[in-house]
Amino acid sequence: MTVTLTDGRRLTAAYAVGCDGGHSAVRKALGVSFEGSSAEEVMWCGDVEADGLDRGYWHQWIDEDGAVLLWPIPGTTSWQLQSSLERDAGGRPLPPSLAGFQRLFDRHARVPGVRLASPTWLSTYRVSARMAGRFRMGRVFLAGDAAHVQPIAGGLGMNTGIQDAFNLGWKLALVARGRAGEALLDTYDEERRPVAAWTLKLTGERLRVSLEGTRTAGVGTEIVLTEDTTTLRVGYGWSSLAWGGTGAGERAPDAPCGDARLYEVFAGGHFTLLGFGAASEPVLAEVAALFPELVRTRRADAARAAYGVEGDALVLVRPDHHIALHTGVERGARSSTA
Repeated sequence: MTVTLTDGRRLTAAYAVGCDGGHSAVRKALGVSFEGSSAEEVMWCGDVEADGLDRGYWHQWIDEDGAVLLWPIPGTTSWQLQSSLERDAGGRPLPPSLAGFQRLFDRHARVPGVRLASPTWLSTYRVSARMAGRFRMGRVFLAGDAAHVQPIAGGLGMNTGIQDAFNLGWKLALVARGRAGEALLDTYDEERRPVAAWTLKLTGERLRVSLEGTRTAGVGTEIVLTEDTTTLRVGYGWSSLAWGGTGAGERAPDAPCGDARLYEVFAGGHFTLLGFGAASEPVLAEVAALFPELVRTRRADAARAAYGVEGDALVLVRPDHHIALHTGVERGARSSTA
């Protein structure tokens, strides 16, 4: 496949992934639909410095006339500012500017002595809820905002995009190295598109709660936060890669494992085969010998409670830390690859 870049250069690759945002040129070139809706209301956003505010907190001021929100960007001296629009005398929206940000801050926050400065970017955004009709077209994939955009409630845009990349990345790596067949790549759309649809529904509902809740004194945007907005329960129980047993398709839980935590064992882009009980030892040894680069094996008896294991068992964890298979094992058993 040959890709032509905007500067005229041409690259040849086996696969391409469009991660080019909500206005994705890749998605448009593929002719993939982007169904959904966009709100009429536009908001301002930008990164600024703000002398006089405590960086240990997210600050928000919301009233009947508008809102200003500032949160400190870790590792920098900047704050991200989001606000309602400033309008001219005729009610028409003005383009974002540092002076406009300052006027809105003074109007809504009414905190004297705070001066906004040194903007690194100023922009606008419109709340949208849209999803691509498919995440794969042949050798081209869509990920992140190119595949789905959702309301900002809960801050799930980045989380969802990272999950897309992790899900697709390990599958592309296996296929590119000849360790898996092309059909594995179909499971990216199979798994991630339902999650994107759930995210759109969740963030839309949380945005509604936020807009209603912030009309009450003392209530801010933190009202959107729920257990669901952590996305820690996102799983793929319906997937063809959920091969059976307790928790198949769900996120593999963390737990103590000898001198480490399981999440430390999982790190590195490999499968992990966890063994519980003495009967798992021969299988662990055989798999480690057959697939030393693909699978890391670990006896994990200390994690029995976390994985709901009784007796001797094996749990196979995918590179993206989801359970592929949970199965019992009999004494004297060997792996099916023998």
